[in-house]
Amino acid sequence: MKRIIAFILSLFAIEFNHAQTPPELIQKYGKAFPEYTEVAIAIIEGDQVSYYGFIKKDSIFEAKENNTAIFEIGSITKVFTSTLLAHQVVNKKMQLKELVKKSLPFRLKGNPKITLESLSNHTSGLPRLPDNIFSMMVNNPDNPYKGYDEAKLKEYCTQQLSLKTAVGERYDYSNLGAGLLGYAIAQKNNQSYEELLQEIIFTPLKMSQSTTRQSLVQEQLVRGLDPAGKVTSNWELEALAPAGNVLSSVQDLSKFIIANFDATNPVFQLQQTKTKNINKQMDLALGWHIIHTKSGHQLHWHNGGTGGYTSSMAIDVSNQKGVVLLSNVSAFHPKTGNIDTIVFELMKTLAKQSQK
Repeated sequence: MKRIIAFILSLFAIEFNHAQTPPELIQKYGKAFPEYTEVAIAIIEGDQVSYYGFIKKDSIFEAKENNTAIFEIGSITKVFTSTLLAHQVVNKKMQLKELVKKSLPFRLKGNPKITLESLSNHTSGLPRLPDNIFSMMVNNPDNPYKGYDEAKLKEYCTQQLSLKTAVGERYDYSNLGAGLLGYAIAQKNNQSYEELLQEIIFTPLKMSQSTTRQSLVQEQLVRGLDPAGKVTSNWELEALAPAGNVLSSVQDLSKFIIANFDATNPVFQLQQTKTKNINKQMDLALGWHIIHTKSGHQLHWHNGGTGGYTSSMAIDVSNQKGVVLLSNVSAFHPKTGNIDTIVFELMKTLAKQSQK
């Protein structure tokens, strides 16, 4: 569900000859994508949003109004899970250095000292996925998380859990960690993950098209495509929903980005704060990767991918610029990295414009 970080960092070593528009970028980087690929883009500057939509027909991307169309956003969901964590901390219900076991209804095997912060920034030492999910994935590759319910999560955590590294020692991306974080927050509040998203984030920001429940947005849902361009199943992450189960539109995600520009909002301020350094080019925040570009800009970024969709979102908080791109390009398509390339090229264009 996450493309290689090294690929993202390499983008900032590239010098582009001139600023390219969304239509130019889509035609350039979408050549390899299958027919009926659909792409929705929002470009945010302050509180102003510009939308661009495209659908590929006869090898050409045509304009399409799709700013309210719904896509799976995959691992961008993790950003929202960490927003919930930041909200809990600001409201003194939880603490970043608090052990996750305090909020769980079962005991973790080996009693590891996994903190909430380490789950949010992928330094918990947990593996990418729990061992007891792989047989399910093999049996249902088009919907690989289906059936991984709370009982399965408890089984793994109480009987099989083991850490790859010591807590806080190393960045190691984990869908399991994000899922466990969201589960713990839900348990702490005696509410479902969906209820918390709606109450704390989506309803206050008027993100009426965002949910983990596909049935609520079925009519606006763009069908996901597999790498060959055939319609494929949507993903149901069940107990691991906080790692990647949100569906949304570029219109809704634009509202979230604009909210992140508010320097007086303590929740977003906390979530954007660096929690760990990885190298000169990247730090970690709560749910965000902080990318330091060659030109000196700092971007908060996350992407996402499922069997039928790929997404990418980047924001420059200090200059109040942002780009979000949603598509029905499969995460398993060989050119899926082009989605991030388009987003970062657009961010570079915005950065150049702000320097004029």
